[in-house]
Parts: sequence; C-alpha cells; structure tokens
Amino acid sequence: MPYKNNNIIPEIFASIMATVAGLLIYISNLGFENYGLVIIQTVFLSYFLIYAPNMVATIISKKTSTEWYTSKSFLLLISIIILVISGEINIYWDTMIFPLFVLLGGSSLVVSLAILNKFQSKKYSLLFCIFFIFIGICLTTAHYIEFYSHPLIKEKVVTGAWAHRDAVWFSAIAGMFKTYGVSSGGIDGLVPLYYHTFSHFVYGSLSGLLGVNTITFFYICAPILIVPLFFISFIFCVREVGDYFSSKLKIVRVDEKNIKYWISFSVLFILPLPYQVIGYLGGERYQYISSSSYNFALILTFIFISIIFTFINTLKNKDFVKPSNKYILVLTSILFLLAISLSKVSFLLILGFIYSYIFLRFKYYNNLYHTFTMAGFAAVFVFVFYLIIYTETFLMNEAQINSTGSSLPKYLIYLFPSIFFIVFKLLSEKDLSLESLYTKVKSGYLIEAEILVALAFVLFIVPVQYFKGFQLYLAYILIMSQLHIFELKNIDNG
Repeated sequence: MPYKNNNIIPEIFASIMATVAGLLIYISNLGFENYGLVIIQTVFLSYFLIYAPNMVATIISKKTSTEWYTSKSFLLLISIIILVISGEINIYWDTMIFPLFVLLGGSSLVVSLAILNKFQSKKYSLLFCIFFIFIGICLTTAHYIEFYSHPLIKEKVVTGAWAHRDAVWFSAIAGMFKTYGVSSGGIDGLVPLYYHTFSHFVYGSLSGLLGVNTITFFYICAPILIVPLFFISFIFCVREVGDYFSSKLKIVRVDEKNIKYWISFSVLFILPLPYQVIGYLGGERYQYISSSSYNFALILTFIFISIIFTFINTLKNKDFVKPSNKYILVLTSILFLLAISLSKVSFLLILGFIYSYIFLRFKYYNNLYHTFTMAGFAAVFVFVFYLIIYTETFLMNEAQINSTGSSLPKYLIYLFPSIFFIVFKLLSEKDLSLESLYTKVKSGYLIEAEILVALAFVLFIVPVQYFKGFQLYLAYILIMSQLHIFELKNIDNG
C-alpha cells in the first residue's frame, strides 16, 4: 500500500525556497566576501533534510503499515538528529563526512522528482513553481527585515554600522558550544549561561558540519537551511492535523494540491496584517524567522504535534496497539518537551498548560499512559525550573525578566487569528442553538476552540511579552487544517 502522504508538493516548495534563499544571499554578497561554495553546500544540505524523509517513508511504506515513527515528521526529526551528531563528529575528529550529505541531498532531490508525480499537469507545475519562488523571495527577505540580521553582518560589525547586539551574542553562544561544548558567553571565563541552550547547541553543531564559523551560519546558512525547515515542519503538522479533522468532520481536506491552500498560507505568513501596523501595536512581525531560539522551538513543536496526530490517525485503522508502542511515544513526548523547553523556556509553560487542560478536561488521569506522560512533564518542569528558570541568568536577574507590558489593544493582535478561527468554526456548524453548542462543548467536540480561548486568557495574565505569540501559530495550524470552514459549508466526502 503506497504511503498515504506521498505527495511531495511541500518538499518542492521548501527546496525552491532554499534555492531562492541561496541565490538572493549570493547576490547580496557580490563585491564582498565570496560565500558561493558555502551557499551551494548549504542548499544541498537543505535538500537532504527536505527529501530524505520522503525517500525513507516511501521505502518503508512498501514493507510495513504506517506508524507514527514512520511518518515524514518523525523521519524529519531523525534527519535533524543525524546532521547534529555528524556535526559533532566533524568538530571533534575533523572528518570528511559532509560530502556524503551533499551526495545524498542531490540524489534524493533527483530521485524524488523523477519517480513521483509532482503535479497534475505541466501548466499547474509552472504556476505553482512561480508562486513558490515569489513566496521564497518574500520569506527570505523577511529573515533580514529591520536589520536584526543581515547577510553582510560581519561587514556591518567591522565597519561600525548598526547591527543588533543579538547578532553577535547568539552566534557567540553557539560558538562556545561548538568550541568548548558548554553554554557560555565566554566572558570572565566559562561562566555558565542557562538560557536557550539547546537551539544554540544545534546551530553550533550544524555550523561545525558545514565547516563555517557560527556568525556565518546564523546569517548566511540559516535562511537557506533553517527557514525552509521551519515551513516544511509546519506543513507536515498541518497535514496530520488536517487528516484528523477530515476524518472527524467527514469532510475532504483542502490540501497542498489546491491553490486555496497556498494563498491562505501566504496570507498568514507573509501578510498577517500590514507590517508597520503590527509593529506600532506591539505584535510580532517576523520573530518566528529571525529569532533562532523561537524558530527552533517552533520547529520541534510542529514536529511534536504532527507525531501525536499521526499516532491518533493510525489508531482508527487498528484493533490493537502494542503497549511498547505507546510507552515509546510517552518517552518521546517527554523528551520532546525537554528539548523544546531547553530551546525556548516559555514553551514549557505553554505546552504544559495545553496538555494539562486536555488531561483534566477528558479525565486522562484514569489512563495509565497519560498518567506517565503527565508525571514525565512534571519532572521536566522541575528540572528546567532549577536548571534555567531559577538561576541568576533568568528569574534572579531583574533585567532579564522585565518585559514590555501588553495592553488589551496590543494583545488583540495575537488574538485575531484565534478569534477569526473560532467565529468561522461556529458559523460552520449547522445548528447554532445554545442547547446544541452546550452539548458539543460538553462532549469535547469543540476542544480546539476551547484550547484557544483558555490559552488566550492564560497568556494575557502572564506579564512577560515573549509568551504571547505562540497562540498565533496554534491558530494558524487550525486554520490551515480546516480551511473548508471558511467556505461556510461542509464538503461531502462522497
């Protein structure tokens, strides 16, 4: 039986984005230091990340049924882990392992495009590719907006031009991981820095794999490698969540083969609202791209959510699931929360709250596997609290925890996608009577809307600005996975 998600339009989109990013960055460096070879290597490394999961999923699907650990999202995670481990090997033993990934990336690209039907027709193929090039240009340039980062960052620093302090600070921490294997700024010796450690470790390892310094990786390589990774992990997540709701609601999902999907995607990520209006009101602009810790925490979160929904989606086709399979998923979930929390500490409280709400709402304390998961989440909370939160670099440092307050008008920027989804979700219901809505809420039928409402209240209460943007991406996932509701009609599956 062929792999059910063996549609490589997301991979084509991500690879076009990586290629466009490489070309734009190369052009921006003309007349300055030439990064041509580094850019080409990074593009092929991006091809490996993008297409390797598809190749493995295709091979596995011929021999076994689909499981959560055979999904593209989980295989994408394995690909990331392989690159990080290879980077560490390259750093400490100075191996020649990188050409292998260049070869694998190029061959995966060629084979995938050769053996799979990319689009329905050449006409649609051309239109989609042009559209993807446009999106790639927009999202690559967004990475450098506000001069927070820049492809000529080293030249800016050397000449004394304006450059954000984080440009040097984050790359310095990643460099300390790469050189000394510790989290530190390198000031006054190796004084520990317990903040956003995991994302800096990953960036340091990947720079070691490419054989470049970390500041080059952050501002030359990351837009080519990490930004497409962000979007393909989001699309894989939307796919699994969409499969769940299409089964639950008995509708045909609007998928990546439909132009409505990509127009909606573009509106959400390129033009959520006029750029300057968002800035003046205090909302996020493109932090999901420019902030390395935020970016990587979101990537892991998208993969995590995707794996959970893949597991749920496979249950409906099985009469029995091995307990070992469930326990492995429990352990994987706990490790995910730990890795995400070490990348961006605010996600610990946000994801912890969401799971706690679901845990209590559906009385999962009567389920052994959920009980183990909650116990693991609690252990992660205690560990991260004492390792990161309750330290002189975070909670004990007033300068660190001070944050610009968020008034209600500013907060509405974060709430807008959630409100948009909830309103149309309710309008899509055939019966809007209070009795019907009460029955549906009581049964958990509208659980996604409940979570958005609960999260909106909790994040408004939290006095730290950095916590508030996560609900945007949760709403984006729900919007993209249930696009049919915005047509105000249910699509008959038949």
